[in-house]
Amino acid sequence: MPDTAVSEVPREPAGRRCRPGAARRTRVGAWSTSLAVVLAAFALTTPLAAPSAAAPSAAAQPSGNPNEYLYIANSTSAASSPYVSVANLNYDDVTGIANVDANPTAVAVKPDGTVAYSANTGADTVTVIDAATDEPRATVQVGQLPQGLAVTPDGNHVYVANTSSNTVSVIDTGTNRVTATVRDDVGEDPFGVATAVTPTGPRAYVTNGDGNVVVIDTSLTVPRVIATIPVSQDPQQVAFSADGSRAYVAGLNGAGTGAVSVIDTATNAVIRTLTLPGSTPYGVATGPSGSDVYVTDTENDAVLVIDPAGQAVTATVSVGDRPFGVVYSSDGNYVYVANFGDSTVSRIGAYLQEPEVVNTLDSSWIEGPVGLAAGPIPASLGDTDLRLKVTKEGKGPRGAVNPDRITLRAELTANGRPLRNKVVTFTSSTAGSAALCTPLTDRRGRVTCHDRYPHTGRICYTATFNGAGGYAPATATTCRRIPEVR
Repeated sequence: MPDTAVSEVPREPAGRRCRPGAARRTRVGAWSTSLAVVLAAFALTTPLAAPSAAAPSAAAQPSGNPNEYLYIANSTSAASSPYVSVANLNYDDVTGIANVDANPTAVAVKPDGTVAYSANTGADTVTVIDAATDEPRATVQVGQLPQGLAVTPDGNHVYVANTSSNTVSVIDTGTNRVTATVRDDVGEDPFGVATAVTPTGPRAYVTNGDGNVVVIDTSLTVPRVIATIPVSQDPQQVAFSADGSRAYVAGLNGAGTGAVSVIDTATNAVIRTLTLPGSTPYGVATGPSGSDVYVTDTENDAVLVIDPAGQAVTATVSVGDRPFGVVYSSDGNYVYVANFGDSTVSRIGAYLQEPEVVNTLDSSWIEGPVGLAAGPIPASLGDTDLRLKVTKEGKGPRGAVNPDRITLRAELTANGRPLRNKVVTFTSSTAGSAALCTPLTDRRGRVTCHDRYPHTGRICYTATFNGAGGYAPATATTCRRIPEVR
């Protein structure tokens, strides 16, 4: 049975901290603060501009963008309508959203890409998202303040770290129910979670506030902790190498000193600790076999690139403001970074000899991103149909139409049924590639956009849906002649 939620606000433990999306209990450390403090600061300041994409270093350019989706946990999305953004990496564009519960801060995807999961710290729940439609399938009650989660490699279970309950919930993905709760030996403030098949069997590694990583045997009918591994003073996130033989743990070893611990998963022992003076490691990502390890350095607005042996930092990449989550694309060519401070996602060219940001995803549908997860595009649900209507409003002298307000109305359907919560981008022939607006479709699949600039002559307007879930991209263009006002 899941843990029972309580409505009172727990006392904050000393020396711990949490993701910025956690509104109640916090893990207070040298560089992080509670959500309330972060939000107050950003309400009084102008968000930092997204970093510009630098010219890539000389290297073999990949043949195309990753054919997958990126799920983005928007920890500061409005409490009345919290959501996870879905970006189509073919277009580097947010194409839809999935409604979830309050303060989504971590996301994970089944290996086959059919289902995504969102840990919602403000509601003590996990939302099950149908990746084909971006619609919620179920809501699962877990422990207090769920801040980390991971799907097992076989796709059968989700492990959820409940920071305030000091437990780990195990969700059966077939029934969407909690079938076990690991309580013994989890430690204080469990936080980051990763799963893999290691040389000794399937395991879940969970970081905690005691400075340890606990090892859970996920093959057991009743999963339990089988080992405790001391790592850094304040471990955050953990990730496995592609073959499961190594685990990398990002954390702090006192104020102003970061560390990455390398664990041999066959022996459950730390075989190397890379000390990182002046850094604040948080997220960690590993790619295909032999890939570098990417670690977000939150307070320095950077990502550290570390060789697979964990011996040295080989590059430092400047990204957006306050980077937290980080994930590789499945092909290993790119690394995506969630920049909480300026609500952007940086795309790093991992294929470059000198990795650097090659593009920045900056959308009005990204708000305080923390967790990221990448997954394959689901099977097609059929073609989509996008229709665009352009109307002119207002009357000028002698009955002429006033061109100051052009109304664009589009309708998005699939198999004759409306598609809601999908992003439609409007552009015009006079504005170039700049978007006029990027609204979400309503429950009838409809969106409206206005062009307020006075134009004369022939103008073409285009509505574009870049595909989301199992729905194919669609485009509609309508051209009109706008008479000059006299």
